[in-house]
Amino acid sequence: MQFTINTIALDVLAVGNGVRIQTELENVLLENQTLATAGPIIQKNFDIVKRVLVPRVESKIKDDELDEVVLRIVLLHLALYNNWRNIYRQEQKRDLTFILDDLKNPVSFDAVIDYAKQKYRKRYREIASSILGTDIPQLMAYEKGREEFMARR
Repeated sequence: MQFTINTIALDVLAVGNGVRIQTELENVLLENQTLATAGPIIQKNFDIVKRVLVPRVESKIKDDELDEVVLRIVLLHLALYNNWRNIYRQEQKRDLTFILDDLKNPVSFDAVIDYAKQKYRKRYREIASSILGTDIPQLMAYEKGREEFMARR
């Protein structure tokens, strides 16, 4: 089955006891979800995140590129929420609606930075900081902390 969010085509495939969501850039498995449940929650979460990010980016990136970033954030968090639902008993009834505070966590920061580096090599910090709602020094501090953390592993 295929559906679109704005200009992005998503393939939703039934696999085992779940669905696989694929785009040109993303590939996520959602266990214990169905073709009927996956599309609406992705669309709902996409709308929530995009509503927050549109004013941040103004006209710094194209609408279709913002859609790609939003979808990346949404799919990563949906996979996390859904996995917690399947792994932890206390999370079994977790609502899969996107939590806005999650835009401030490392999963979101890393997804946005990675995307900006791929699309805007020379000015990725400007673009990423706009999307994330930070300034460039804060973004650089995050990157430095992330590098130090990864070097200790």
